[in-house]
Order: sequence, then structure tokens, then C-alpha cells
Amino acid sequence: MTNLTDIDRGAMTRAIETVRKSRARRRQVDDMLASRPFERVGRFAAFSCQMDALHLDPWETPPVWITDVDASLKAPNDAHHIPGSARLSNA
Repeated sequence: MTNLTDIDRGAMTRAIETVRKSRARRRQVDDMLASRPFERVGRFAAFSCQMDALHLDPWETPPVWITDVDASLKAPNDAHHIPGSARLSNA
């Protein structure tokens, strides 16, 4: 992702705000914001939120990692559950 839309930026902002509510993550996210691009921190925060909200196992693919929905929907449904993640990211 190189050109963030207003929707993308808003979603990443909300994800960052959500992750910062955790005392354990607040400092980590603040340090990341001070030294890394907003998009990278936003994707990290979205990943964290999706792992928690969707109760994903460590080997499963969160929707934030899906970059090509059509190709992901055609992927074999293995332990990573990529087609299911693609359906979520396309919703």
C-alpha cells in the first residue's frame, strides 16, 4: 500500500488508538510512531487488532496481510486460511 485513502488512514488511526489502550503496547506504539512511517505503524496496529478480534492462531493470515483479494480467494484453503482472510478483507 503506497497511496492511503482517507478510509485507510482512518482505519489505521482507529487501530493505533485501540492498541494504545493497552498499557503494555502504548509505549511500543509511541516509539514506533516516533521512528517509523505512519502506514507501517498502522498496519502493525491493524494486525494486532485483527489477531485479537478474530482469535487467529499464529499461523493464520489476518486480513491486513491480504494485498490481492482475487488471487487470495483462489488460494488453497490450507492452515493459513488465506481465502477466509481475503473474504474478510473484501467485505
